[in-house]
Amino acid sequence: MKIHLTELAEHRLQLQQQAAAQRQQLAMHVNTIEARIRGVDQGLLNVRNFLQRPAVLAGGAALALCMGPRRALQLLGKAMKLMLAARRMFGA
Repeated sequence: MKIHLTELAEHRLQLQQQAAAQRQQLAMHVNTIEARIRGVDQGLLNVRNFLQRPAVLAGGAALALCMGPRRALQLLGKAMKLMLAARRMFGA
């Protein structure tokens, strides 16, 4: 009976050590994921702030007009689609 209790105690200790190691690994993975999410959030905030500047839009329009009417309209169409998608995505 004492041998059985000793084995159970050893097994319990092993399980506790395994659980502690797994918790540590999980915490490292969570920290990595959170860092990536923070980076994505910051990038989206930067894009949103950039798209809200009228000077950026006006500069893009002026550049497009210098390219010629046909290419300007093509570029403007693509830019409008991008802006609409960005506004939907950011809820603006």
